[in-house]
Amino acid sequence: MGFATKEEYQQKGIDFLKQPCGGDVIGYARPDGVVVRFNTKTTEYATGVPGGPLKTYMKAKCNRKTGEAQPEVAMKYYEFNREKDLKEEDDEQGS
Repeated sequence: MGFATKEEYQQKGIDFLKQPCGGDVIGYARPDGVVVRFNTKTTEYATGVPGGPLKTYMKAKCNRKTGEAQPEVAMKYYEFNREKDLKEEDDEQGS
């Protein structure tokens, strides 16, 4: 994603996490309080705790050679992780 500093990376990720869901941005909150955001066009993907640390900020599933976004592949990555997170929540509630 090409940031000049770690601080710039952190700030961009936090700004992205603060975006509400709507339009190209989808997301959810995990049972542990971690917020997940995904931009279906740019393939930006972030996780973090509101008011706390950024855990992940990246462009999911981009072409490694060209850096070009691959929205269809990235959406599968998002859906896989969402399903896994929600299954973990169901498993915890069933215990």
